[in-house]
Amino acid sequence: KIENIVRSDDGKEAVESMLKSMDSKALTPEGKIKTYKIDYNKVEKNPMGGIYILLIINDDPEMKLDTTLEKGTRGEKYKTGAKGISPKLDKLVYGEKQ
Repeated sequence: KIENIVRSDDGKEAVESMLKSMDSKALTPEGKIKTYKIDYNKVEKNPMGGIYILLIINDDPEMKLDTTLEKGTRGEKYKTGAKGISPKLDKLVYGEKQ
């Protein structure tokens, strides 16, 4: 059931919306984030609520992003929670820190 939620259109929409908030051109040829894959071996129920998911960005195992997929409190669509970003992905998206 958890994997079905992650694979659902709502789940996909929440993930892609989060990626586009990080990179406005994400998932387009001009974007820094061109592709993502969900590591289904790591999908699990999060004890704090929601579903833990791990994304591999641009087919690079060093560019990872983990987040939770959570159902809105009033029956809204799914949304992503806090995210953890690997150093390499952080550098790609946000550049060098000044």
